[in-house]
Amino acid sequence: MTNKRSQEPRKEHTMNFVKETKYGLEKTDAVTNFLNEENAVLITGDINESTTLDVVSNLYYWAKKDPDQLIKVYIINSPGGSVTAATAILDVARLIPNPIRTIGIGLVASAASLLLSSLATEKRLVTENVDLLYHQPLTNGIQGQASDVVIAAERLIECKQNINQLLARVSNLSVDQVEKLLDRDCWVSPKEAMDMGLIDGLLQWTHFNNR
Repeated sequence: MTNKRSQEPRKEHTMNFVKETKYGLEKTDAVTNFLNEENAVLITGDINESTTLDVVSNLYYWAKKDPDQLIKVYIINSPGGSVTAATAILDVARLIPNPIRTIGIGLVASAASLLLSSLATEKRLVTENVDLLYHQPLTNGIQGQASDVVIAAERLIECKQNINQLLARVSNLSVDQVEKLLDRDCWVSPKEAMDMGLIDGLLQWTHFNNR
């Protein structure tokens, strides 16, 4: 007797957490279920206006559901992006009563590393081989009348000073040390980031079971 089941071609199981559509990156059911189980928010790819809307909405959702529950913010392979988008997320995170833990995986750079270090009220964790990049705010080029260029340049300097002060508050560094550190692109290892107080430790399996 032939077993029909054994004759069927074996189907490989694949799980895509994020898929690309014509509208950008979209979370699949698998990652949505994971985020729901973990009481978590996901930041991946460029940090822009769309990211801000998604993250802010999720933060408010979890806060309304349970204001005492820990919220985990996973920052996965993000090259950064808009500083104003990042600070908007930070402002809302400070408004809600929930404790927040940030978790960095893969590339965490620019505005993403700013959020990793400053968003958490609990622990800031990263994986062993995370790539961390901190730097001063960038501009794509200032154009216009001379007076407008001066105004834009002054705004950029003010933004840089705000970031320096923010990172100094959440680290072991002084404002002057942060300014010197961010004068050029600053790639740091997890150990270097821990020594400077920019993160708190490495992600462990027990953190997934800690609700």
